[in-house]
Amino acid sequence: MNNLKSFSLNIFKIFIIVTFLCTSNFLLAQTPTVQDCLGAIPICAETYTEVNSPTGAGNYLNEISGTSQGGICCMSSESNSIWYTFTVNQSGNFGFTLTPNNLSDDYDWALFDITNGSCADIFNDPDMQVSCNAAGGGANDECDGVTGANGGSSYNNQGANCGNLPPNQSQGFSAENALVPVQQGNTYVLLISNWTGSPFGYTIDFSAASNIGIIDNVDPEMIDNVTPGDCGGDEFEVTFSEFIQCNTINGSNFSIEGPSGPYAGTVSVSSDVCIQGGEYDNTFTITTNPPMDEPGTYTIVLVNGQTEVLDLCNNPSISGAFSFDVLAPPLTGLQLGNDTILCEGQTLILDATTNNALTYQWSAGPSTATYEISQSGLYTVTVTNDCNSLEDQIQVDIVPIPPFADIDLGPDTILCQGDLYDLDATWNLGSTYLWQDGFDGSVYTVSQSGYYEVAVEGYCGETGTSGVNIVFEDTPSVELGNDTIICEGEVLSFDVTAPFVNEYEWQDGSTSPFYEISQTGNYIVTLVSNCVTITDNINVNVVPVDVVDVDLGNDTLLCPGELLPLDATWSGGIQYTWQDGSTTSTYTVSESGLYEVQILGACGEMGSAMIEVLYDTTQLRLDLGEDRLLCEEDIPVVLDATDLNAENYLWQDGSMTPFTQIAEAGTYAVTLTDKCNVVTDEVVLDFTNCTICEVYVPNAFSPDFNGYNDFFRPYSNCVLENYSMKIFNRWGALVFESADVDTGWDGRFKGKDIAEGVYVYLLEFQVNQMGETLDRQLSGDVTVTK
Repeated sequence: MNNLKSFSLNIFKIFIIVTFLCTSNFLLAQTPTVQDCLGAIPICAETYTEVNSPTGAGNYLNEISGTSQGGICCMSSESNSIWYTFTVNQSGNFGFTLTPNNLSDDYDWALFDITNGSCADIFNDPDMQVSCNAAGGGANDECDGVTGANGGSSYNNQGANCGNLPPNQSQGFSAENALVPVQQGNTYVLLISNWTGSPFGYTIDFSAASNIGIIDNVDPEMIDNVTPGDCGGDEFEVTFSEFIQCNTINGSNFSIEGPSGPYAGTVSVSSDVCIQGGEYDNTFTITTNPPMDEPGTYTIVLVNGQTEVLDLCNNPSISGAFSFDVLAPPLTGLQLGNDTILCEGQTLILDATTNNALTYQWSAGPSTATYEISQSGLYTVTVTNDCNSLEDQIQVDIVPIPPFADIDLGPDTILCQGDLYDLDATWNLGSTYLWQDGFDGSVYTVSQSGYYEVAVEGYCGETGTSGVNIVFEDTPSVELGNDTIICEGEVLSFDVTAPFVNEYEWQDGSTSPFYEISQTGNYIVTLVSNCVTITDNINVNVVPVDVVDVDLGNDTLLCPGELLPLDATWSGGIQYTWQDGSTTSTYTVSESGLYEVQILGACGEMGSAMIEVLYDTTQLRLDLGEDRLLCEEDIPVVLDATDLNAENYLWQDGSMTPFTQIAEAGTYAVTLTDKCNVVTDEVVLDFTNCTICEVYVPNAFSPDFNGYNDFFRPYSNCVLENYSMKIFNRWGALVFESADVDTGWDGRFKGKDIAEGVYVYLLEFQVNQMGETLDRQLSGDVTVTK
């Protein structure tokens, strides 16, 4: 905005008082912007230039009910908006002209009178709209560009599009409205909406309304105040004729004179609107320290300069003053004191005397400033004067005076580890306590063994002491040891005596801590104390004094990679020594050799055992040969898988002989096994006719149909496939053709006997010989005779 009194858009954010925020469209938590009615820009100059047009609708949405919502405003909705506000100083006609920086843009606007309402009321109150223009933006764009209430037409409510006559809320005729009659003292807000949504901005000129004083050049002044009243206080409230910028007013702008002062540097100024983020308000709270409580006259003076207490157009406030009288200060300082204790026979005077008090009233007591008491109870007093009333209370307890403090911490006690134990020495109210370690509370929490003693002195002088031994029992333990072996005739003795244990029990019901074992078995003991129950057990093996009897098994033949575990464990054995120095009772064999173990028994017996282990290195051999083609004349064929080391044979047909006879083509497989090996082989055999294929062709025939040599054809000892026979005369003409080897030439051509003579034949065919298909061709002469 460029003018002599331009302001940044972000400076002017109206934050109207809480009573305005009464509908769901306005939430107190939001800070208004210039895109919101509550943040409308006050008109401080005739011309504003918006370089960039904003987008969106601000923090307060749905401020108007437009035609797109079936509402009461001629605009479809609030979009890409900026709001302006002004108060009329002289009744007349309001007008303005808005010129887009891009003349193709379409701007809409609406003017609302908020004198008797608020921004929140615009949405629902059609009477608040005084002029509106949404023309333009349709297929006919004659109404885009310059718009405003500049007297260009006689209409004040025109909807969208252009050219509709007469216009109405939904249809427009012209982008220009009539000038708007406005009244002195009324406040208006103007909504400008960039319907096109472009970023180019606009210039708005309010010079048409310069004669009605919409431009604020009037200095604000204090117009109202709320004083503390006859009884004084520390706050008063002042209201200005216009909104004052929050950052231009503070305590130094006010001078206060009165009997309670001085107030220099002790005055502060606040506003709920400013505290919540608003930038100006018209009502401010002034707080003083000390309060204005003393009777007399107080004068509040607004001290101002040219740069302080400024309205929204930077007009400084007019200095002013107001006075008020304080007739009687409020009551302060009532204090009966802390709750107290009296000894039997003592009395206490309760004093509620307070300056400026008119009446005193004790609960169930006198109407005097003082009250002498000698009984336990809760005593309450109420003090009043013309300004206020105060109340206070005190608890008084009367305790007897015994000859001594009768304290008993109880008998000596045994506790479990981890327990906490409270020793309670509480005596009469007001007593003091001193424990052996200096602790001064009435209850002492014990967590470890020791002797605990307390000395008590009562409020009324009585004394007493008490002590007690506390022992935390140790957790008992029992350890019977590892499982063991004893020799026949020996006795194993145990003593499991442990402190704090009050019960012993063995697996056989014995209840003594002493126990002797002479037989094989599992022995269990249980110890029970006040805190825990613990058990332990031991396995005892009683071995006879006998000959060591260990057998590692028969000598063994193993396969390569096979392991043989040897177990020399003997019930009475305590020492084992193998041939390689190993000392475990078991041994794992992984190679051929002689294995021996020496055994020493628990009772002195000795013994040994031995085994020889060999590894089989024999390998099976099997080869049925390559897949092959055999002659049918060789059937049957023998397949031999014999291997002298093989123990078992298994052919694919289940036979279990070293060899098998083959009578037909197929795949033949055999598996040989012995202790350590498995080998398999297979072969594919096929059979064929191995006879040499011969073809005989006669060199003459006599087609006289006498039953002898009447036809000409070849003869063969094998099958001729893809057969073809052709007969040509001496001039090369084809006289006969046949694809059937059994159909010969009968010496005729086209149904007539041919002449005697020599003819040429050509034979083509395939024969299968030794499993191979061969192409053959034979040609020669044949003589036809009659």
